[in-house]
Amino acid sequence: MGCSNSKDPGLLDEDMMDVMDNHEKKVRNSIVKKDSARLKKRGTFKVEQSRGGMKKKTAHELRIREPGEMKEAPAGIPTLVNWVLTPEGAVLGEVFEGLKNGDYHEGELIQTSEIAMGQLCEEWKVVETESGSKYFLGINDTDELPQSQPKARAPSPAQTKAPSPVQTGGASPADEIIPLPSTPPPARTRVESEAALLDQQKEKVEKAAAKRAQIEAAKKAKEEEERAKTLALPAARRQTLGNEEEKKRWAKNREKILNEQAARIAAEKAKREQYELERERNMLMDIALTKEAQGVKSMTVGVSSEGHKYVIPEENGNAVKPKRIKPSEMMRNPSLVEEKGPME
Repeated sequence: MGCSNSKDPGLLDEDMMDVMDNHEKKVRNSIVKKDSARLKKRGTFKVEQSRGGMKKKTAHELRIREPGEMKEAPAGIPTLVNWVLTPEGAVLGEVFEGLKNGDYHEGELIQTSEIAMGQLCEEWKVVETESGSKYFLGINDTDELPQSQPKARAPSPAQTKAPSPVQTGGASPADEIIPLPSTPPPARTRVESEAALLDQQKEKVEKAAAKRAQIEAAKKAKEEEERAKTLALPAARRQTLGNEEEKKRWAKNREKILNEQAARIAAEKAKREQYELERERNMLMDIALTKEAQGVKSMTVGVSSEGHKYVIPEENGNAVKPKRIKPSEMMRNPSLVEEKGPME
């Protein structure tokens, strides 16, 4: 048998594993060096609040923990670090990289609106709020958060302007900064006033109902008292008393009916007399106008035996105690033919 120069397969595998491990380490170290050099160019910044409590952190510490976890936020989307999820479903954190238009400042503590349904808040992920704004969640180091609640900042002039095209799909600072009041909001005075008005109306209705019930109770008590008095009388007296009351009631109704009939007859008579007077007056005025047009200088006004007044021409002698008047005078003074009684 000839000699074989091949090595043991097991040893060959171990050598290959060593070579591969050494190569992987070299590649990883090269990547870390490049990333560290690139991040050092950005420098460091100091994040401080008015009440203090945060310490200096380098950009490298804020962005990555391990070389394999380093990621960058998409263009136009702010990065939040040291963030926490509030009970309301919003994210509270520090701005790591502000937008170029100055809407956010590095180290500023803000709170977003509620995160949209189905969004999972994890490190190195982009989340979207209910209003459509997007944020990139960086390192989650809750030990470095300040103990005091963040204060709502006043909107800068840049927030009142329309967002630049670069921020399409990013956050809207004016919409996303939600104040966190330390005291409850003031009560709604209009609601209270309406409730007080309803209470007053309800009290008035209850008082009116109680008064009405009291009157009804008093009336019923009086009726019961009268009934008890009547029942206490002998039977014959009760019968006589009942007959007398019936007669009084019948007489009262009859008197009422007669009075209504008399009033109706008087009204009809007065209406008829008024109609007759108006008709006679119109007739006299028509005759006066006709005679005036014919050139008659005077006319005879008489009163009949029934008391009705009329105007007759001079040739008619059937008038009772006639009186001559001029047609123009009668036209100026119609009361001459409306006087009561015979005319002299």
